[in-house]
Amino acid sequence: MVVRMNTRQSIRTKFGTAFLLIDGFSIISFASAVDPFRIANKLLGGSYFQYGCYSIDGNPVVSSSGLEIQVSGKLEDLTDADLVIVTASDGVERQGDLDIIGNCLRRLERHGALLGAICTGSYLLAKCNLLRGRACSIHWEYFDIARETFPSSSFLSQIFIEDSGLLTAAGGTAPVDLMIMLIAQEQGEILANAVRDIAIHHDKRQGTENQRMAVQSRLEVHDPNLVRCLELMDANIENPIDINTIASQMGLSVRQIQRLFRRYLGTSPNAYYSDMRLDNARYLIQHTTMNIGEVALATGFAGSTHFTRIYRRKFGVTPSESRKSLATAVKDHFKRNHNIQSRSGETAR
Repeated sequence: MVVRMNTRQSIRTKFGTAFLLIDGFSIISFASAVDPFRIANKLLGGSYFQYGCYSIDGNPVVSSSGLEIQVSGKLEDLTDADLVIVTASDGVERQGDLDIIGNCLRRLERHGALLGAICTGSYLLAKCNLLRGRACSIHWEYFDIARETFPSSSFLSQIFIEDSGLLTAAGGTAPVDLMIMLIAQEQGEILANAVRDIAIHHDKRQGTENQRMAVQSRLEVHDPNLVRCLELMDANIENPIDINTIASQMGLSVRQIQRLFRRYLGTSPNAYYSDMRLDNARYLIQHTTMNIGEVALATGFAGSTHFTRIYRRKFGVTPSESRKSLATAVKDHFKRNHNIQSRSGETAR
């Protein structure tokens, strides 16, 4: 089946996208960005949407799931693209080579390329000072980290955003929606809808939709008062509000809230709230360079001594030990991948 394009065709004869793959990138995010182009080409009966992969050094890149992807070359050799998408995932905060990445992307943008990022790629754009006040999306796991690390940048919790030549999507399957929007802009809504149909992606999601499931779906909690209470806690991690204030805002007694938590969650409101903040703290410890005192403040704990004590009580290690163990695990992960690539090269030779 060949889909007839609308009369408002782009004046381009092709649209080229370069994916910059960062070590540990997310396969699901990458595939969600690439496959809408493949489907569109199939429907058009041609190769209007062209795409290729690049790495910083031209070597294959290993995804977070351990799959190795071959690339067309190194980023510095890329001279022509309509869109360059930084594709990353966990560990992006430890990425080096910022000068190479920043200089190459700035050069491509000066020559007319749009910039893009999926999953945590926008974190890397911020590190390279490439956002320039433009709003961007980032995976919700990195949302608080990004806002703490780059307080002057505009990170939003939407599934995708287009802002002044910057296209970003939150990861997971969100790139499907971003790319279908781009396909519609280039070749019309009829083709975009046909792509959506083949991808079995029937909902036409708007970029403004929130990334996360609603609290009641995520936690299988359906009591409206408990849902509202959990939403208030989640919205006040850095500056916690006490249970008396929550009860007052909701028009309930403290005892009623305590009963709700005991009945549905098997714990007290204060214990649940503390665990919620500690989980956030652990993520900051493991994925940022913030010192222990800064993490304590960012998650609403009075001081580093108190924070360290309750962190160890919950996780069995201190914040410093937690950070050190992750650094060792990351080092071992990349060492294993390097050994795999070395053995592959020897076999090829």
